[in-house]
Amino acid sequence: MKLSFVIPVYNAERYVSRCLSSLEPLLAQGHEAVIVDDGSSDDTPDILRMFMVNHPTVQVVTQTNQGQSVARNIGVSHATGDYVWFVDADDYLEDPMPELLLQTLENDDADVVVIGRTEEYDNRSVAVPSLVFSRFNSGTEYFKQANYNGWYRTQPWDKIVRRTLLLQQGISFEPGRMFEDMFHGLQIMVNARKTVQLAVYPYHYVLYNTNSLTHQYRQVDADALTAVEEATAFLDNGSFALRSSDLAYQILVYTFLSSCLLKKYIPLSFHNAEAREMVERTMRHTLFKDAVRCCAQHPSIGLKRWGMALCIWLSPRLSRYVIKWLM
Repeated sequence: MKLSFVIPVYNAERYVSRCLSSLEPLLAQGHEAVIVDDGSSDDTPDILRMFMVNHPTVQVVTQTNQGQSVARNIGVSHATGDYVWFVDADDYLEDPMPELLLQTLENDDADVVVIGRTEEYDNRSVAVPSLVFSRFNSGTEYFKQANYNGWYRTQPWDKIVRRTLLLQQGISFEPGRMFEDMFHGLQIMVNARKTVQLAVYPYHYVLYNTNSLTHQYRQVDADALTAVEEATAFLDNGSFALRSSDLAYQILVYTFLSSCLLKKYIPLSFHNAEAREMVERTMRHTLFKDAVRCCAQHPSIGLKRWGMALCIWLSPRLSRYVIKWLM
């Protein structure tokens, strides 16, 4: 069994060495890293060249700046491992890697192995979400259970995926799109066979590098709505065990748009007209309204999720004050 780490890199001179160093124990075992330099203009190319010289299982692919999605797709096309693991250049992996993870990849013959992450803040580390070891007969079975239990995450780096699944199903990231990982992950899960979830947290997601973008209006954030539209059409037009009307998918739509748009823009909307319009656009969106109504009718999804959905459904205006207070 061989892992292919796919790492998109752009102007990452401040932190890419930490990421690459965290891979060294696995590279020494014969696993590979495909690093795609997306047109960096700082010292990143020199750092990557020096790392590649000392590590024979490392490839560095250079391209003009085309964005993270294209870089990830290029990385997959150059990968040769049995499994692909997407890693962001400002994050890093645990050393040593949990033995259970490597044993599962070696012995379970799973299409997807799902892990947790350790969120790194300035003064603390938090392992999320709270997972339990589970085996599932299909990715759809996992998807339903994970959304119902609050385990599911849309990011690509918590899913170690069989490379042939990506290639045979033509699963790739949409170029030039924000929140493209939501649709990418959905395609993986509805096409996957055996899926294993491990209660390990070896991926360190660095949050102290975040900047003021979380406090600024960005028109591109509306891509979250586009992602939901594409994902819904994909399910409705396909022959999958998962349908867009299923509770698990409705939970995903509700939590995804709430997290990506409402959590950010409701606090901003009280003093920013553009943010206010983003909130209005989200609240008016048919798919979001349908998801809110569905979740509000199912208290079994958990008190917090159900209560907030019920609040939005009964009084969208009041819910803004509740969300602002919670933030």
